[in-house]
Amino acid sequence: MTAIAVDEPRTWMPPKTSREPEVIGLSQVKFGKEIRGSLCAVYVTVKRPSGTVQIDGAAVSAPDEDGNMQTVESKYITGKSVHYDFNMLWEALDANGRLVKRLITRTTAQNLQRGTYMMSMLAVGEFILQLGQLQEDRKELVLQLREAWPDILQEIRSEFPDHYHLFIEKVPEPSPDRFGIEYEIYPMGTLSPDDLDLTRLTPGERQRVIDDTKEAADKLFETRLQSVFDGVFGAIVEICQDIEHGGFETGKRRDGAITNIMDVLTRAKNFAQFADPQTMLAIESAYKVVDGLSIQEINSNMGGIRERLRTTFSGVRSQVEKLREGYKAGSSRGGRSVEL
Repeated sequence: MTAIAVDEPRTWMPPKTSREPEVIGLSQVKFGKEIRGSLCAVYVTVKRPSGTVQIDGAAVSAPDEDGNMQTVESKYITGKSVHYDFNMLWEALDANGRLVKRLITRTTAQNLQRGTYMMSMLAVGEFILQLGQLQEDRKELVLQLREAWPDILQEIRSEFPDHYHLFIEKVPEPSPDRFGIEYEIYPMGTLSPDDLDLTRLTPGERQRVIDDTKEAADKLFETRLQSVFDGVFGAIVEICQDIEHGGFETGKRRDGAITNIMDVLTRAKNFAQFADPQTMLAIESAYKVVDGLSIQEINSNMGGIRERLRTTFSGVRSQVEKLREGYKAGSSRGGRSVEL
């Protein structure tokens, strides 16, 4: 299921009447418009059966103090189940799910709650296209799983020849709705007078609502901006420090590390609207150095690549730290001043 909510800001002004004057200052107030234009929330769920079923009447055995196996009789024992998802197609489906997780890593800044993430609007297009491809790939895998289901049941029978009859009827057939990828995207706006009808309020009451709403919007923006820095640019600083301290020489960063570095740099590029051009130029330069690099080249220090990595990522760390300090000092970018 795909649902993309679109939120278009409306223009609201209190009505002019002979009894009540217009509220002063309303036209100068910005209520989360930059948040609405820069961030959205995405909910993602990857469906998959657990791959286990319980066996009715099964007992659990455990060694006693002398090492002899004894049956544990307790209503609190829950380990009476077996796995049936050992066919290679199940592993392919799990690999597909890991690709979804990696896509989320590259395009989101924070897990707001279970299954819901904060995403930059710059990344929405990439996210929709790539997740759509992963959805199609998953559908094909489910189709293959359905076609191979009789053989898979035979595999299960061979694995559990004496107990097959106890649980096989509980094994669910691989219908597409049990393996789907679903997502929804919502803009992350804030409540503002544009969204309210304040005509029943007096001028003083309206002004209090406006002031309170502006204060709440400012606090929310600061919280979300801090989350971007912690989740996106903070992760870059950690990687830079690891590389500067010889992470590749000590073996701390190996095979999966290059992929992780690329994902973190890609995520930063997707949140470019929160950084200055100098920082993004440094991040782009680091991306080009790492892109296509193999662990063998790092291990052999081909062309002095280790020193080049240290120098490059030292520059990235310096720029990111300047960016973070600028925000803490209330630096202005595009007419916006934020103090964290």
